[in-house]
Amino acid sequence: MKKLLVKIFFFVVITCTLLFDYRMIQFKENRILLANFDRKVTWNEVYDVLGDASSAEVYRKPYKMSRGSKDYEYYVVFYTNSNLYNIKASELDLDRVENILRVEQVEMVEVSPVSLGFYGLLYVMVIVFPIMRKIEN
Repeated sequence: MKKLLVKIFFFVVITCTLLFDYRMIQFKENRILLANFDRKVTWNEVYDVLGDASSAEVYRKPYKMSRGSKDYEYYVVFYTNSNLYNIKASELDLDRVENILRVEQVEMVEVSPVSLGFYGLLYVMVIVFPIMRKIEN
């Protein structure tokens, strides 16, 4: 039973670390912000919100998908006073966002989260490998 509780604890810790690292959840001013809680459907809606951005980050997509009609290579993360937005962007979208943020005098910082493969390896280690197995003689 203890081994199961320890595994569940590590599973929750790894998941929370992954969500914070990929900017899906953030703490700001003693509040928890969830990414895209206020859904924006089109880039025009996103451009309207960019005027309220207080900070912005960009990172490359953690994996390549061979399928799909659009080539989204980046995630643009920007923070307003009340929300966090984590939006897929192509090279063209990224240039537009940078221009709008430059006008608003908000600097866009490039971040590099840990690879998803690393988190996958941690999950496998927690699930597969036993923790503190007691050997009886």
